Amino acid sequence: MLTFLKPGDKIAVVSPSGPLDESYINSGVALYRSWGYDLDVLPNAKNVHQCFAGTDEQRLADFQFALDCTEYKAIVATRGGYGAVHLLTKLDWTTFKQNPKWIIGFSDITNFLACCQSFGIPSLHAPMLKNCDNPLQQPAFEALKMLLAGQSITLKCFNIFDRTDGVIEAGIVGGNLATLIGLRGTTYEPDYEGKILFLEDIGEELYRVDRMLHNLYLGGVFGKISALVVGSFSQMTDPEPGFGKSLDEIIWELTDEYKLPVAFGAKIGHGDVNFPLVMGKKVTLTIADEFCTINQSLA
Repeated sequence: MLTFLKPGDKIAVVSPSGPLDESYINSGVALYRSWGYDLDVLPNAKNVHQCFAGTDEQRLADFQFALDCTEYKAIVATRGGYGAVHLLTKLDWTTFKQNPKWIIGFSDITNFLACCQSFGIPSLHAPMLKNCDNPLQQPAFEALKMLLAGQSITLKCFNIFDRTDGVIEAGIVGGNLATLIGLRGTTYEPDYEGKILFLEDIGEELYRVDRMLHNLYLGGVFGKISALVVGSFSQMTDPEPGFGKSLDEIIWELTDEYKLPVAFGAKIGHGDVNFPLVMGKKVTLTIADEFCTINQSLA
């Protein structure tokens, strides 16, 4: 059974997607070690091959080793980017399912978080080693430190639609929208029934976000979930002559049929700060007037 970490616990460092400069990896390792954990940087974590952190075979070898090694209590990714999807059909999750550990990351790492969600195993949508040197991210790392140590944290969002007040207790699924859409119709797609869906993204044109959200709408996802949490949609573009609707308006229209509770403005994802979110584990979403809170812990 997954629970919080203890001082001295071992954590594997992997780069299953894009490459990261060694200085960032070293800074991230130093931060985790300052929290009392034993970090093990796997052999291919600092590799560079085209736009990837090593060949598919090298990245697969590290991630498979991390999944199988029962000494590790967590696996933290150095960064996202692209490439994790290349590994999905080649990974053997058998040992991981028997001896689960926390997988920590976001962005392209949504591929692995979604696998965990489909297995019914919790994971952590959280900042990675790439973000450790960014002073704006320090509150997020402090929150991650608290979660890993067994403390609960509360995140604040906004109920701008004012559809309903109340308390929803459910597991959270989702992650990066574009990555999640890439898993639609596959065996790696999470089960949405009764869950709270979290979405975030970066660098997309507004019409593309509209298309991806329509995929979820047309596929009946918004009719299955109990609530929607909207994180950071940063660096979005809307070239002339313009799409004609804001992201808020798109979400309003696509969820209005179900009067779905929507929590906006969660500081999670590709924004200035990326607070951790426990995926696949029951959290408490409280909606009161114009505010929402998400209470969560690893315990």
